Amino acid sequence: GEYRKVCKLKEAIYGLKQSPRAWFHKFSEVVSKCGFARSPLDHSLFIKKNSRGMTVLVVYVDDIILRGDSDQEISDTQLFLQKHFVTKDL
Repeated sequence: GEYRKVCKLKEAIYGLKQSPRAWFHKFSEVVSKCGFARSPLDHSLFIKKNSRGMTVLVVYVDDIILRGDSDQEISDTQLFLQKHFVTKDL
Protein backbone atom coordinates (compact mmCIF):
# COMPACT_ATOMS: atom_id res chain seq x y z
CA GLY A 1 0.00 0.00 0.00
CA GLU A 2 0.83 3.63 -0.16
CA TYR A 3 1.61 5.57 2.98
CA ARG A 4 0.38 9.04 3.87
CA LYS A 5 -2.63 8.81 1.60
CA VAL A 6 -6.07 9.68 2.91
CA CYS A 7 -9.40 8.87 1.32
CA LYS A 8 -12.62 10.70 2.00
CA LEU A 9 -15.63 8.41 2.28
CA LYS A 10 -18.42 9.75 0.10
CA GLU A 11 -21.10 7.35 1.29
CA ALA A 12 -21.35 4.61 3.89
CA ILE A 13 -21.96 1.08 2.63
CA TYR A 14 -25.38 1.07 4.32
CA GLY A 15 -28.01 1.94 1.75
CA LEU A 16 -25.89 1.08 -1.26
CA LYS A 17 -26.95 -1.54 -3.79
CA GLN A 18 -23.92 -3.63 -2.79
CA SER A 19 -24.85 -3.71 0.92
CA PRO A 20 -27.04 -6.83 0.91
CA ARG A 21 -24.51 -8.75 -1.17
CA ALA A 22 -21.62 -7.75 1.10
CA TRP A 23 -23.60 -8.67 4.23
CA PHE A 24 -24.64 -12.05 2.81
CA HIS A 25 -21.08 -12.81 1.72
CA LYS A 26 -19.81 -12.06 5.23
CA PHE A 27 -22.65 -14.08 6.78
CA SER A 28 -21.89 -17.07 4.54
CA GLU A 29 -18.23 -16.98 5.56
CA VAL A 30 -19.11 -16.87 9.26
CA VAL A 31 -21.64 -19.73 9.22
CA SER A 32 -19.27 -21.89 7.17
CA LYS A 33 -16.71 -21.46 9.97
CA CYS A 34 -19.38 -22.82 12.31
CA GLY A 35 -19.72 -25.95 10.17
CA PHE A 36 -22.69 -25.06 8.00
CA ALA A 37 -22.76 -25.79 4.28
CA ARG A 38 -24.87 -23.77 1.86
CA SER A 39 -27.45 -25.74 -0.07
CA PRO A 40 -26.74 -25.89 -3.81
CA LEU A 41 -30.48 -25.68 -4.46
CA ASP A 42 -31.34 -22.71 -2.25
CA HIS A 43 -28.61 -20.20 -1.38
CA SER A 44 -30.52 -18.96 1.66
CA LEU A 45 -30.46 -22.44 3.23
CA PHE A 46 -27.50 -23.63 5.31
CA ILE A 47 -27.26 -27.15 6.75
CA LYS A 48 -25.01 -28.61 9.43
CA LYS A 49 -24.83 -32.33 10.15
CA ASN A 50 -22.85 -33.82 13.02
CA SER A 51 -23.14 -36.36 15.84
CA ARG A 52 -25.86 -34.23 17.48
CA GLY A 53 -28.05 -34.45 14.38
CA MET A 54 -28.98 -31.92 11.74
CA THR A 55 -29.31 -28.16 12.18
CA VAL A 56 -30.92 -25.97 9.54
CA LEU A 57 -30.45 -22.23 9.17
CA VAL A 58 -32.57 -20.19 6.74
CA VAL A 59 -31.85 -16.54 5.91
CA TYR A 60 -34.40 -14.09 4.52
CA VAL A 61 -33.09 -10.54 4.14
CA ASP A 62 -31.72 -10.03 7.69
CA ASP A 63 -33.95 -12.55 9.48
CA ILE A 64 -32.67 -15.99 10.44
CA ILE A 65 -34.66 -19.11 11.26
CA LEU A 66 -32.66 -21.72 13.15
CA ARG A 67 -34.03 -25.21 13.78
CA GLY A 68 -32.49 -28.57 14.53
CA ASP A 69 -32.47 -31.89 16.33
CA SER A 70 -30.36 -30.69 19.26
CA ASP A 71 -31.25 -27.80 21.55
CA GLN A 72 -27.58 -27.60 22.55
CA GLU A 73 -26.47 -27.29 18.91
CA ILE A 74 -29.01 -24.51 18.34
CA SER A 75 -27.81 -22.72 21.47
CA ASP A 76 -24.16 -23.09 20.42
CA THR A 77 -24.98 -21.71 16.96
CA GLN A 78 -26.80 -18.73 18.47
CA LEU A 79 -23.79 -17.95 20.67
CA PHE A 80 -21.45 -18.28 17.70
CA LEU A 81 -23.56 -15.86 15.63
CA GLN A 82 -23.72 -13.39 18.54
CA LYS A 83 -19.93 -13.22 18.54
CA HIS A 84 -19.96 -12.02 14.93
CA PHE A 85 -23.22 -10.10 14.52
CA VAL A 86 -25.65 -8.04 16.56
CA THR A 87 -28.58 -10.39 17.10
CA LYS A 88 -31.98 -10.32 18.74
CA ASP A 89 -33.84 -13.49 19.72
CA LEU A 90 -37.52 -13.07 18.93
